[in-house]
Amino acid sequence: MKRYRHPGKRASAVVMLIVLFVAAPAKAQDWGSMYDKSWERYLYPQDEEQWWWDDGWWDDGRLVAPANHEVVVEQIAYHNGDKEIPAYLMRPVDGAKYPGVIFVHGRRGLDDLTLLHPKRLAARGFVVLVPDLWFANFIDKYPIEHDPVVEEDIAIGIDFLLTLPALRSDRVCAVSHTRGGYISLKALVTYGRQEKAVAC
Repeated sequence: MKRYRHPGKRASAVVMLIVLFVAAPAKAQDWGSMYDKSWERYLYPQDEEQWWWDDGWWDDGRLVAPANHEVVVEQIAYHNGDKEIPAYLMRPVDGAKYPGVIFVHGRRGLDDLTLLHPKRLAARGFVVLVPDLWFANFIDKYPIEHDPVVEEDIAIGIDFLLTLPALRSDRVCAVSHTRGGYISLKALVTYGRQEKAVAC
């Protein structure tokens, strides 16, 4: 039995295909033109002054030499209740005010190798507080399990860092490596320091 096909439906389908075939290249061309010139069509607040732009880097691959400061390293301590938390304080030796950083070590703990990281930050122009979480809590090097007590030590350390007269800002940054990243995030969220005390 032969199926009946309405001629109007076939004609409508043909018309639709013709329309799509004609319109598709024009649409693609419009999108391509807009994409190729997006930096001219869309201007954001940071595009007004473009202080972040560097022709030397873009054209020639050159980087501006970073600031280099002689660093002074002090052994200090702050308290979480009755507990004393030993720490290093590293800062440029010139006595000027700089942004603050709390450096949170990982499973390795603090030793001569680990301490190179915060010292490099201080040499770029930061006041860096480096708590020794394992020593303060009688935790052996390379622990497997996480002890939540160290989270509060970091939160209190941020508060302590913000009281130092060497800081030029009312917020600090948290820098860490390996498990220190987990400890930092837990401390900031659990004790609410990400709301006002920490910028990055």
